[in-house]
Amino acid sequence: MKLFASLSVLALLLCGLTVSAVAQDYTVCQYPATGPQQYSLTGSGKPQFAALPLLGYYATGEVYQPLPGMPNPALAFCGPLWEANYSYVEGNMIEPLPPGAVFQAVLNPKCITGCKSGSTQPTGFRGPLILPSNLYVELSTCSDTGTTATCTMVGPLGDPSPLNLGEPYQGAVVGSTVVIQNFTPNSAYNGSWVVTASTNPPGPPFESPFTFSFTASGLGSGDCTDFELGTACIAYQQGTRITDGGIIWQYAGPQNEGSN
Repeated sequence: MKLFASLSVLALLLCGLTVSAVAQDYTVCQYPATGPQQYSLTGSGKPQFAALPLLGYYATGEVYQPLPGMPNPALAFCGPLWEANYSYVEGNMIEPLPPGAVFQAVLNPKCITGCKSGSTQPTGFRGPLILPSNLYVELSTCSDTGTTATCTMVGPLGDPSPLNLGEPYQGAVVGSTVVIQNFTPNSAYNGSWVVTASTNPPGPPFESPFTFSFTASGLGSGDCTDFELGTACIAYQQGTRITDGGIIWQYAGPQNEGSN
């Protein structure tokens, strides 16, 4: 399965979908996107897998499959200024003050239509920001020792696999939220968990296991032996999310597109 980062360079989509009153007085993105694109293998083409945050992947050909809670389709990697009491929709991207960080609206199960931002910009936009992982991993084992659960991350061949390949810290980031999906040996592990500890062995090549731990009790244990071609026993790092009135913003990364 060929994976790609979900944030493409389709700025023309952005300009048609995220126009607001502030945006009329604020130059947002080049149209179309031009210049160097962050993490592109060619410097100007589509950003590639294992570099940008993974919000989805191309399962077959050009059929894009977003991960749960992620927007579809993906938009350009820049956005207008945040606005108070504004009706945003899933997929919209903004660049709050101070500028430099880009956020994307994701699914809010508690607000489906008519969702608006709050009256003041959330302070979380200025806090420490954690990127989503740039790939997902399979989980070979998960166990619960009483108050702490620990899972071991592997690749498709069962070898040790990081969540943040190529980043300064390649293991699961402490304080981030890791989402576990379809852990077939024990469904009690399915869900979102805040990482309290993790390992970060050197590499590649990786010779020691990557693990992450989180607070939990009564989950039991499980060993996954069949990853079902990447659909079972998988996990990914969700990254920073900020609630803003009826909107949930997902940190997408630093802005990589200049303005006119």
